[in-house]
This record gives sequence, C-alpha cells and structure tokens, in this order.
Amino acid sequence: MGSSAYFGEDAGLASLYDLALLAGMYVMFAGFMQGAAMVAPAGVSAREFAARAAPWLTAMTGSFQGFAEVIDGGDYTVEGSRAWTSPTSATSWPPVPRRASAPGRWPWSRN
Repeated sequence: MGSSAYFGEDAGLASLYDLALLAGMYVMFAGFMQGAAMVAPAGVSAREFAARAAPWLTAMTGSFQGFAEVIDGGDYTVEGSRAWTSPTSATSWPPVPRRASAPGRWPWSRN
C-alpha cells in the first residue's frame, strides 16, 4: 500500500489489477459482515468479532502462494486442491446467518 507500480505499455492491465484486487476486497468485506451477522445472535458484538477476524484473515493470506502454485500449475488433482471442489466446501454450506438471526431483521439494523 502507498506505492505505485508500472504494469507496462498496456494501460488496461493496471485497471485489470485494480478490479481484481477490489473483487477480493469486496468478498472479504462481505465475509466479515456475514460472520458478524452469524455471531450477533450469540451476543457477540461486531467490534469483538472484528478483533478476532482481522488477525485470522491476515494469517489466512499466507495460503495465497500455495493456491497460486496450484492455479499456475494447472493440475487441480494435487493435494490441497480438493478443498476447492469438495461437497463439504464453503459453497455448499447452508445460509446460517439468515437462520440464526431474527426473521426479517439483520442483527446490525436499528429497527
């Protein structure tokens, strides 16, 4: 953060990087909000959840290089890549926050 980078003659590549990084950021923010919604009915404040989520998410970014090796290698049968396609992966989880919070009301709403 706080530095600039030159991506070559193709000005579109800088824009592409920007959009790709923003896509990751938006998913991270949405995940944090969903996590806060999940723990709110148990009496956990968003601030308390944030104090635990921030260092945990930082630790999880350490796995990016391993994921990158699998992606760049193109062999998705290697150890560890099955987690991305497993029937028990996050894509198959039920919508827990909606079930855990009061019907029609998100925990952070003031109504």
